[in-house]
Amino acid sequence: MLEKFSKQLRQALQLEAELDLASLRLQIKARFSGLEYYSPDKEGLIPFIRRLQNNQDTAWLESIATFLGRIPPMKWHEEHRLEAENRLYEFSQRLIDLAKLHSQSTEESHKKGVKTVLIRTIRQGKEIEHLVYIENKQRKKITEAVKKIHQTLDKISDHQLQLAILAELFEGLDNNNYKDLI
Repeated sequence: MLEKFSKQLRQALQLEAELDLASLRLQIKARFSGLEYYSPDKEGLIPFIRRLQNNQDTAWLESIATFLGRIPPMKWHEEHRLEAENRLYEFSQRLIDLAKLHSQSTEESHKKGVKTVLIRTIRQGKEIEHLVYIENKQRKKITEAVKKIHQTLDKISDHQLQLAILAELFEGLDNNNYKDLI
């Protein structure tokens, strides 16, 4: 069970399939160390990251599997295995996104007042993703534009409709083509 889970972990975290357990643990630790400080998710992603940082190979893998399946892997039934697999891929994607965001927002950028934001939409097989850098010198223009957009969105009481509008705007920005939306 743990051998299959180890393979799934490698795949989910986009790591080499040939890594032995000790090398896998060390590579994961090096790649994702400290990212728990950048996530607000105290119930999911932070405990997942912390379990990735443990030191004992077998206990390490079993700890991750237990967290994801909510019971020790030796007691798993098919539904536990599926839940662990689903949570593994969900947390792995979020962790990879967090690592990407962290690598782009260096300490130097923070000192200069640059805020880094990852924006992603996924629609019917099409994924749009951009890292956005917000600098202090842009703050005034951004604030003015955001106020105008908020004024328009505030006229719409349906929150889902507001989100749909933002999704369409983001996709239009990516395509540089708003005429299709009008």
